[in-house]
Amino acid sequence: MPRGNIEPHKRVAIDPIDFNAKVLKSTCGIDIVWTDILSAHLDYDERSKSVFLFMFPSFCLANIPETGVNDHVNIVQRCWTEIPSPSTIASQEMANFMKEVLLTTHLIFSQFKKARRLFRLADTSTDPLLAILCGHEWPTTFQDWNHRPRRVYDLQDDFPIFKKRLGIINDQIALSRPKGLKELWIHDRDKLQWYTFWAVVIIGSSGVVLSICQTGLAAVQVWAIFQVNA
Repeated sequence: MPRGNIEPHKRVAIDPIDFNAKVLKSTCGIDIVWTDILSAHLDYDERSKSVFLFMFPSFCLANIPETGVNDHVNIVQRCWTEIPSPSTIASQEMANFMKEVLLTTHLIFSQFKKARRLFRLADTSTDPLLAILCGHEWPTTFQDWNHRPRRVYDLQDDFPIFKKRLGIINDQIALSRPKGLKELWIHDRDKLQWYTFWAVVIIGSSGVVLSICQTGLAAVQVWAIFQVNA
């Protein structure tokens, strides 16, 4: 299972406007690949430019241990730890892992309108919870969790288990910022850059129009002088 190793002093923030399936696909050329392998969740394959997401979130929800240690230990809990009877700490770690899987899936699709639309257009899921996580609001039954949607996430605090994988994907997004007029026209995720571009276009165009008008007015004045002298 993944373990983050971002240095404690290095704080990395991710914004759902920049970090989502639409940006990954359109700007970075990275495909989302659904997988039935839980341990592959958020793996990034550089050769195929693919990010893998676990496709059965209901499995995660069903295997979130209750608070404390239960007498009954299922096969998933046994796989999670080498000791025969998982401790309270191990059970909590497993619960956090499952919740991070659910929240990161929601982050990548549901917190940005164009990403939700992208999921709905390609939705072939058989898990009803996946459709909810990727196309709707965060379920009200999850509201009491510490893991819940935020406007901006801190990888260290919000995703201590998956922070390394999220950091790798975030680096790919940072390297794929729009370049050139065409990409700036299409991709507006960098609001400061996008508004600066359009401000320059509008002000520049206004200046050109004003110069043309002034030139035209000067030409009319010269013509009028010639007419008077004639």
